[in-house]
Amino acid sequence: MKRFRKILLTLLAAGTLLGLGAGAWLYWQQDRLAQMVVKGLNQRLAAPVAVQDIGLSLQRFPAVSIRLSEVFSAGNPAAQSDTLLSAQAIYLEMDLWKLFTGPVEVQRMALEKGTLLLKTNARGESNYRIWKEEATSEEAAQFSLKALEIKDMRTIFHHVPGHFRTVARISKAELRGNFSQDGFDLMTALNAELQAVQQGGQDYLRLPQKLETLLSIEQKGKKLQVKSQVFRLPGLGQGQLQYDQQGQAQHLELKVPHLSVGSAWQWLQGQKYLPALPMNIEGSLALQFNWKQKGELPAVTHLAYGPDKPLQLRSKRYGNYGPLHLKGRYHRSAGRDTLWVEQLRQEDKQAPLRFSGRVVNLRKPALKGHLKADWPLRKWAQLLPGDSLEVEQGRALVELRMNGRYPSWQALQEPQRLAQARLHGSVELQEGRVRMPALNWLLERINGKVIFDGEKVKIERLFAAKAESDIFLRGRLGNVLGYLLFPEEPLQVDARLKAQRLVVEDFLDQSTGGDGRLAQPLEYTRRLQLKLNLAVDELQYASFTGRDVAGKLQIANSQIQAQNLRMNADGGRYQGQMRLTMPPEGPYQLQAEVNLEDLQLRAVFESFQNFGQQTLTARHLTGQAWLAGDLQAQVAPSLQIRLPSLRMTGTMRLENGRLQKFQPMLALSDYAALEALQDVRFDRLENDIRIEKEWIHIPKMHISSNVMDLDLQGRHSFDNQIDYLLRIKLGKVLFSRRKPSQMAPALSRHLAVTEERKDHLIPVAISGSVDQPQVHLDKSALTRDFKEGLKRQGTELRDIFKKEKRDTAQGTGLIFEWKNP
Repeated sequence: MKRFRKILLTLLAAGTLLGLGAGAWLYWQQDRLAQMVVKGLNQRLAAPVAVQDIGLSLQRFPAVSIRLSEVFSAGNPAAQSDTLLSAQAIYLEMDLWKLFTGPVEVQRMALEKGTLLLKTNARGESNYRIWKEEATSEEAAQFSLKALEIKDMRTIFHHVPGHFRTVARISKAELRGNFSQDGFDLMTALNAELQAVQQGGQDYLRLPQKLETLLSIEQKGKKLQVKSQVFRLPGLGQGQLQYDQQGQAQHLELKVPHLSVGSAWQWLQGQKYLPALPMNIEGSLALQFNWKQKGELPAVTHLAYGPDKPLQLRSKRYGNYGPLHLKGRYHRSAGRDTLWVEQLRQEDKQAPLRFSGRVVNLRKPALKGHLKADWPLRKWAQLLPGDSLEVEQGRALVELRMNGRYPSWQALQEPQRLAQARLHGSVELQEGRVRMPALNWLLERINGKVIFDGEKVKIERLFAAKAESDIFLRGRLGNVLGYLLFPEEPLQVDARLKAQRLVVEDFLDQSTGGDGRLAQPLEYTRRLQLKLNLAVDELQYASFTGRDVAGKLQIANSQIQAQNLRMNADGGRYQGQMRLTMPPEGPYQLQAEVNLEDLQLRAVFESFQNFGQQTLTARHLTGQAWLAGDLQAQVAPSLQIRLPSLRMTGTMRLENGRLQKFQPMLALSDYAALEALQDVRFDRLENDIRIEKEWIHIPKMHISSNVMDLDLQGRHSFDNQIDYLLRIKLGKVLFSRRKPSQMAPALSRHLAVTEERKDHLIPVAISGSVDQPQVHLDKSALTRDFKEGLKRQGTELRDIFKKEKRDTAQGTGLIFEWKNP
């Protein structure tokens, strides 16, 4: 044992001395040795390698490493157009003993921090074919490579004939195998980040994608094959990859049997292929990708995808859908590509769905599809932007074929482009019940059918009820998709509206909620371009009821117009025109022309609830009325007129009138018999009328009644302030129908009655409020009338002297007796 130990120690000492000696030798011979290695390498390569500095390392003794700094290689001269390799450092590792006992054998080569460009030019020549094809076997034996490592290298693969280019940052790659004069046979473990994938000038990768794979790479002559043992796209799935190149022909095939659709959906959104949508997708697809090219011919790309595990879509905003089965393919050839959705179906008895379609030219998409679905209205409403609808019940059967061509996918976000889409088919609504929270509206019994025929959309029938109102539409629609998908786009409607009963208050809700006043319904008309021919059996507003309503209603550019509007109401006819302008700021502006014929006054006062006052009411006034006039006013969104802004001019005519127990008339009891003034009748009354600044202005007019003849003029305010001037014939009315003891003291002291053929008009003023009228003689008017009377009598005297006979029976009929003060 002691002898064996002594021998072992002797051998170790000898080995150490030998190693130290070899190390010392290498130290003194490192320059010559490095030059020998580079020379041997250049003898084997078709293009020399330029090295700025060479160093020697014995850190992995007995292996020796030669460090080449700032290495440059132009690549194969025949294909030279770009630099093949530019590296900060290359390490060549070899067996120390081979330096003394045999040819130089590089066991390992490491490339660090640089750029590696693998390029095939338009002639099919590759710059990475760097081994000399004419090298002798002796030269080949002088240099061989067992392993290659790459660290932190930017790697570019560019195949010019196929217009294909990829860029990757290889963080770490290790290649092991055999290099020979004819080629190489390698296994590589690759950890990289894909930074660009380009085909035909189009970039398919907008964000980097990590890649982990174990590949076998074999090149023999002009044949190259890359085949994966493991191919993993972190977060997406894993599959098999194979790439073959022979001469100018290339073929790439990728199979992913279990592609996570949820991860792929997020990846597509991150790559900007799809818009960001608030939904989660579960399930998987089987994916197969093929890419082929030969020489200068355009590449052919084919992708097929099919069901693996049914898909489930879940979204708080859009609802839940599934199970969904998806199958389709993608093909690109000669610069043209097409994506097919061969089948998308939902196996749900409550909400079945079938869809198929295709997209021709993904850069400038031409869309074609066929959709058939029988869904609850609630699901359809969830797909629309915004939250303006709350569907409580109902279904919609949709069957549509769609066509459209667009310059880009972004154009689908342009309403004017989307309006060019052509749809064929129908949408049928069944027993819908929809709430509009912003308006506090509830629409019920929604039934109808809308037919799409290219750019035309026909309302075959559409019925809805709201509270006590019902609406039936038939006509045409426009810009339907724009209205549904874009919040500022208008809906175009050209239709005939029929209703058995229409209650205006049903569409003017003024309800309030916890967050304040809700939106005004008229504001929603800003998104309408509407033309309606009206045919309403009964129109009701407050106590007013109109029948057989007809006319045209138009809404456009924030303006509502009613033309040739006519109806029967209050025993007569209402006709007119109306325009309501809604500026972005400030009150609405109302203009109207009205023509009212043969109305029963009592019915009018009942219909309009005595116009908000209780002085002159339906129990006071009867007769027939005609009115023609123009009206202007400022209006609130609730359709309430701002009274200070009201302006109106018109002509009014009353016939067969009867005024009973009217307080201002009864206030004349000091001047006339009370029982006579309680019931005043007149055959005809006609005058102009003007409303301005909350006052009704009545020009001077003559009234002949069963009680008296009088002239009337004045004004009446909206808050029932009055300022009237009456000129009354006192001789035959005031005094003949009352006893002298009933005469007002103010008159009895100054007036005496005689039987004369003529009578005088006495001006009586009525002022104050309607409830407490103030009646008195208007002295200024009396003085003015007296002066006019004297002037008139002077004229009469001149006429009398011209006559041959005098009529001595004529007189003034009044004797004024003034007491001296």
